[in-house]
Amino acid sequence: MSEQKIIAVTGATGAQGGGLVRAILADPSGQFKPRAITRHPKRPPAQALADAGAEVIAAAEPFLHALLFHSCGSCLRARLRLEVNSRGGMP
Repeated sequence: MSEQKIIAVTGATGAQGGGLVRAILADPSGQFKPRAITRHPKRPPAQALADAGAEVIAAAEPFLHALLFHSCGSCLRARLRLEVNSRGGMP
């Protein structure tokens, strides 16, 4: 088998992100490896993803752009929250 491509998933311990990580792990083709990005890698949901075979790493919101676009060759942003401040602009 050729080298697995990495899919980075933010919010990996939430309902949407966790479901995506589990779907990637369950893919019978095995061509992708999930990189589960979470703020709390030591908590049980993150540990469960690691035990299932995902690469779990910690990252806070301000560092996600750098992490997603510079740490792996082909990253898919499954979800990246952009919080809007009270005036409607980007933080």
